[in-house]
Amino acid sequence: MKFKRVVIKVGSHVLTQDQRVSKERMINLVELIYKLMQRDIEVILVSSGAVSAGYTILPLDRKSIGNKQGTSCNRGKPSAF
Repeated sequence: MKFKRVVIKVGSHVLTQDQRVSKERMINLVELIYKLMQRDIEVILVSSGAVSAGYTILPLDRKSIGNKQGTSCNRGKPSAF
């Protein structure tokens, strides 16, 4: 069976380790996506871990709804981890 498209859902436990962004896990994820794309497979990445990743960078109150929303987006600009 040949797939044309895959959806990869990445949660908080994948993006973070010991309350920090895990660069090793991020690199492994990028390598996986690259390999799939080299086989002409469309990759859709869904991240439910964006909020947790944001909290590892910004020292904010985790109970604040505004802070949760702010850590999950950066007005369309990529963040550097």
